[in-house]
Amino acid sequence: MGKTRYLWVTLVPLVFMVAVTFAAGWEKLFSPDPRIGFLAGANLNLQKIGDLKAATVALNYRIDAVVTAGFLLATLIVITGCAWTWIRLLTGGLHSPMNESPSVRLSALAE
Repeated sequence: MGKTRYLWVTLVPLVFMVAVTFAAGWEKLFSPDPRIGFLAGANLNLQKIGDLKAATVALNYRIDAVVTAGFLLATLIVITGCAWTWIRLLTGGLHSPMNESPSVRLSALAE
């Protein structure tokens, strides 16, 4: 519809949100501080041999790490697919007719 000049209005917040999400996810997965990183927390609890509670906590940390990694992977797949479509739309490789639907009067719906 010829409004690519407004692309920055949605692209800038998207880039910010993706950067923050991936930075936080990376920190939660790989931080060496066991109070922050899931894997470091799991490794710390696994060092407590014979403690069933510590083993359960370590398992929970590892499950959290897998869920976080899955979320980041799913986000990356969605962003990559959308970016591919946007590039094709902007370069003319994909045509998507965009128009508004005709207006319908409410009185016509009531009859």
